[in-house]
Amino acid sequence: MKTSRLAKFLRPRKLEALFFSIYAGITVYLTWPLVTKFNSSLYGGYTDNVGTIWGLWWIKNASKFKSIFPAAKTTFCPLIGAPFGSRLSGLFLEPVAEISERILLRITNEVFVYNFFILISFFLAGITMYFLIRHITKNRLVAFFGGLAYLTCTFHAYHSMSFIRIAQIQWMPLFLLMLLKFMEKPDSKRAIYLGLSAILVGGTCIHYGLFMLIFTLAFLLGRFLHKYIMGGYGKTKRLSAPFHKYDCIRSPIHTLPQRSAPSEDNRILEINKKTLMLSLCVFIAFMVVMVTFGLSATSNINPPGRWPTSTTAGEVRNTGSCYWGSAFPKEYILPSPFNPYLGWITDRLTGNTRPWANSLYLGWSLILLSIFALIFAYRKRPTINSVDENENEFPQSKKDDSFSEGDSPAESNEKGEKSGRKYIPERSMLWGFAIAFLVCLIFSFPPFMHIGSIKIYLPSVLYRIFAPWLRWYLRMGMVVFLGIVILGSIGLNEILSRINRKAGLIIAVILSVIIFMEMLIVPPFPHFDFKKIPDVYEELSKLPQKTIVAFYPMLDPGFFDTNLITFYQRWFRIPMLNGAPGKSDGEALRRTVYNPYTQETAGILKRFGIEKVVFLRTMFAQYEGHIKDLKITEEELVDKLPSGFVRTKSFTYKEDESFGNADILEVRAKPADIVPIYMGDITVPHMDVGLVTVRIIEKSGLINLVNYVGRDVVADIDFDVRNVVEAPHRLYVIHEKLLRKVSLKGSETAKVNLKDIVIPKEGLKLNLVVEGSAVSLSPEESRLYGRETGTLALGETRITVKK
Repeated sequence: MKTSRLAKFLRPRKLEALFFSIYAGITVYLTWPLVTKFNSSLYGGYTDNVGTIWGLWWIKNASKFKSIFPAAKTTFCPLIGAPFGSRLSGLFLEPVAEISERILLRITNEVFVYNFFILISFFLAGITMYFLIRHITKNRLVAFFGGLAYLTCTFHAYHSMSFIRIAQIQWMPLFLLMLLKFMEKPDSKRAIYLGLSAILVGGTCIHYGLFMLIFTLAFLLGRFLHKYIMGGYGKTKRLSAPFHKYDCIRSPIHTLPQRSAPSEDNRILEINKKTLMLSLCVFIAFMVVMVTFGLSATSNINPPGRWPTSTTAGEVRNTGSCYWGSAFPKEYILPSPFNPYLGWITDRLTGNTRPWANSLYLGWSLILLSIFALIFAYRKRPTINSVDENENEFPQSKKDDSFSEGDSPAESNEKGEKSGRKYIPERSMLWGFAIAFLVCLIFSFPPFMHIGSIKIYLPSVLYRIFAPWLRWYLRMGMVVFLGIVILGSIGLNEILSRINRKAGLIIAVILSVIIFMEMLIVPPFPHFDFKKIPDVYEELSKLPQKTIVAFYPMLDPGFFDTNLITFYQRWFRIPMLNGAPGKSDGEALRRTVYNPYTQETAGILKRFGIEKVVFLRTMFAQYEGHIKDLKITEEELVDKLPSGFVRTKSFTYKEDESFGNADILEVRAKPADIVPIYMGDITVPHMDVGLVTVRIIEKSGLINLVNYVGRDVVADIDFDVRNVVEAPHRLYVIHEKLLRKVSLKGSETAKVNLKDIVIPKEGLKLNLVVEGSAVSLSPEESRLYGRETGTLALGETRITVKK
């Protein structure tokens, strides 16, 4: 008897060991060659991921810089935004992820930590989905299919290449499993498990915390509506059989019978106080944890410096940027263009695509299985008399089976025909998942759409009220995929319940192969190998550690956008102007010296102790986008730099031309006496045709003239302005009184000349006020400058100090 019980216990576990071994093999395949280069490569290319690596590196190594930079700590980094340094958030917006990362950093390095969490996100995603589907269907074969589909998800594979938080999809199925278990038996123990799983979801990715809240509310609503509508609650109804105990919803709101006559039920809604209190405790505990950590973290993010700047393009959360970051219906049904089997379909049908959005593909096989599940939802329900009083809503037999936890699909079906019931998921739960899927799908769409000239707002516009920080609505697509995996698995289970075990096994295997092929975006296997460091960064590592360097092009702010420059800083370890977050003094200075081709730039860099410049010539030609109009080579591009920059060394790196083809320049210019800082409504700068600077002003800007002479000086101040679009505007330049008024019509350019202006030693602030309507910018301009509307474009400020 003992041997029999042991064999009975081990038999299904052996099957699961096989399934999980397959999951492990697929994880290795999808991320190849990560496991062979765990400390010298990253999965995917280099985008936000290398910024994350730098952040982990600084957390681990901040204390090592204290001897040279006494202010160095995890919440302040002197190596970016130099010479000012930059404050960083030392607390936890996503506490579970960040605390676990810091624990691992104590015993290993930042690259290992990053790769570890990427790798386990694939493997654990398959396992948690397996257990969720097994709980719903009671069929291990169907559970394997569901886990495989979730593990190989195109969205996860693609976005794991850039952002570690979005990769952490593994806890959402666990949360749903705990939710279902709590609804079946709402006690304190399961409430604790539910709360912990909710914290795992929100504590590893704030996006998924929000999305799963929407998914859960929609699921409970759908489940309730099925009970209320299909059960006829609130109506007096004559029944053909007594009310069955498992017809009530085991959730905070129960539906219970109240007899008005022996042959009638007047079904009304009642509240189960115990379940309600436990549910509230779970929600309050989750909110206390997330809000406490969230407020602590956000209160210290990007604190303004002496020269607070306008919002950067990367920080914009307007409706235009949200529209651009939303999902569109076709992207759910068209395969990723990177799919080796089906990608040609998308290329042929649409041509230009958004590869990050085409990763939303749900899989045609899952869509068809889900449709089958929804059709099944409307089948005639088994009669109440046929249900065994001792069974729950997932009936089991005493007979063991390799795939089913109760009878095999065929045996369950045969018994169902005799007894009047079949082995099926409970319909209200199916309704819940279907409604949740639909709601999440809608909430991934843009906040508005146009029908002709009419602008129609969609439900996702509510994000602007309740989650204004959210910009990438298409990230809801991962939760949409979770929903369709559940629905598709239910549909597969219904198919298997109608056929014998051998045929079911064949169909399940075929469908598993199909979904695997549908989701693939490899080969080729994308990875970033950094075993060899470009020579330019090796050269920088030889400089004295207090040397400050500036990199051109001046990429967007923050160490995420500065990308590989901060990543390679882990080798050269000297301060740089680049990488400062928005609103900081380093960001304000970056905007001032953005264009190296103005005569004033070298002097301003010298004023702030920046003596070395790295000119990434290949990247500069690619980033600014107008170099081709000059019809010059990269070498000639360097030669055109002003005399204040002198080239000392040049490097070529074929393996990574953008970040390796570079020149080291020495700054040889007299320190600038007056430095203009652009504040107020003046946007980030960019370079236009002819290597000239363009900044957009919306309604009122500020040019702060900082005086480094130490006494009052007299200077001439000049800058150019032009209309962004052909609309009349009037510009007023004010300091205590009106200094200059300029009118612009059409697309003309005007010069603003201020003669003999006294700049006191404490500095001077020129207020720029525009009279005239702000006009909508193009989507490209909006993303570039971080504004939806604008009036005038500003050039560089030229200051001539008179002796």
